[in-house]
Amino acid sequence: MPIRKNLISPDQRLDDARERLDREGWSLVVITNNGDCHVSHERGVTPLLDLVEKLAEDLRDAVLADKVVGRAAALLAVGAGFCRVYARVLSMPARKVLHIAGIPVTWERLVTGIRNRTGDGSCPMEALTLDVADPQEALEKLRKVLGRGER
Repeated sequence: MPIRKNLISPDQRLDDARERLDREGWSLVVITNNGDCHVSHERGVTPLLDLVEKLAEDLRDAVLADKVVGRAAALLAVGAGFCRVYARVLSMPARKVLHIAGIPVTWERLVTGIRNRTGDGSCPMEALTLDVADPQEALEKLRKVLGRGER
């Protein structure tokens, strides 16, 4: 009888994702419930948004390991149904979103907010979603600002 990949616990999958993030230098690692692994070197919320748009229901009970998780990424994770999240850097607004949704999150460094790439202000995606509570609304705002249109 073949071994089913989804018998691997979410904690084991998250450990694997964290290890890949560190060892292989990815910026994002997602492992689905059936064991499929998706990775990216891209920065920002775009690679997570790409996966949410491409995989949709396949992300239910997936795990996410990301270099930086701000409020926008947290709302995407909640909306997609991730069951565990790890961030090297996690913003307090993101932690609150994940906590309210009941998604366990671990991090290396907790910060008050995510900074933009030049370091002289807030991340525009964090600012865009600061007053958004609904993951679907966040998804629509992100699509609009990133020029993706509605689906």
